[in-house]
Amino acid sequence: MVRKIIITGILLFVIFNAMLYLLPIKKRFVYTDVEKSERFLYAGRKFSVITAGSSLIGNFTFETEKRKNYFNLSLPPSGGCTGVKILALTNNIPDTLYLETNYISRGFNNVLIDGLLDKRSYYAKLIFPALQEQNKFFPLIIDKFKSGNTAQASKRKPKDDLFLQLFASTKEEYSKPVNLVTYNKTLSELKKHLEYLSAKGTFIAFFEVPIEHDLVNSPKLVSQRQALKLAFADKKYNWIQPDTINRYYTGDGKHLLEESFVRFTKYFKTQCNLLKQQGKK
Repeated sequence: MVRKIIITGILLFVIFNAMLYLLPIKKRFVYTDVEKSERFLYAGRKFSVITAGSSLIGNFTFETEKRKNYFNLSLPPSGGCTGVKILALTNNIPDTLYLETNYISRGFNNVLIDGLLDKRSYYAKLIFPALQEQNKFFPLIIDKFKSGNTAQASKRKPKDDLFLQLFASTKEEYSKPVNLVTYNKTLSELKKHLEYLSAKGTFIAFFEVPIEHDLVNSPKLVSQRQALKLAFADKKYNWIQPDTINRYYTGDGKHLLEESFVRFTKYFKTQCNLLKQQGKK
C-alpha cells in the first residue's frame, strides 16, 4: 500500500513537471519576492529592459505581460537593492536598468539571495519547475479560485477613515531621516554592483515614484535623496526628474491609486524616451 502511494506520488510529480514544461503557468496575482525572483531566474531568456524596486512599482508587472524584452523586478518587501544584486551575481546584464529609489534604504535581502543562488536548490528547481514557489500545487489552485477583480481603487473617498489611519502610519515612517551610517554602507555595496553592470554596458537611470504631496519633502526622503545624489554623482548615472506638474494620490501615503499610477506610467515612459532622444543610451 505504502509502495503504491509512493509510486503514485512520483508519477504525479513527473506528470506535473512535464505539464509545466509544456504549458508554463503564470499567476494572475501579485508575486512574493521569492516568486518574482524565481520567475526572473527561470524565464530562460534575456530581458533588455528591467525595472528594479519595491512594491511601489508592482503595477509595472502588467507591462511584463505585453513586452517580451521587459521584466519588472519589483520585490516587496526587499526593494531595488536586492534586485540589482541578483542581476549582478547571476550575470543577467540588461541593456537598460531603471532603479526605483524610494526604498533603496531597505538594503539587501541576503537571505533571499543566498537561497536563490544555492547551487543545489537552483538546479533542482531548474530541472523540476514544480519546486519553484510560483508553481507549488495548492497555491496555484487557490490562485485559480480567487476573484478576478484585482484592480486598485481609482479614487479616494473624501475623509476616508482607512486612508487616514494608513497615512498616519506612513507619515510616522517618513518623519525620521535615514540612518546615514547604515545607509551609506548600503549605497557603497549598491555602487559596486551598479559599477559592474555599467562596465558591462548597462544604461542606468534612477527614478522616484511619486507619493502623497505632503510627504515629498519629508525628512526620510530628503536625507535619502541627498546621500544618493552624492554617492552617484558620476555622469554615467542618469536621473528621471520628478513630475512637478501632476498631483498624485495614494491609498496609504505611498502606494499610488490606479488613476495616479496610470498617470505616472505615462510620465515615466515619456521621460525614458527623452533620455534616449538626448543620446544618453
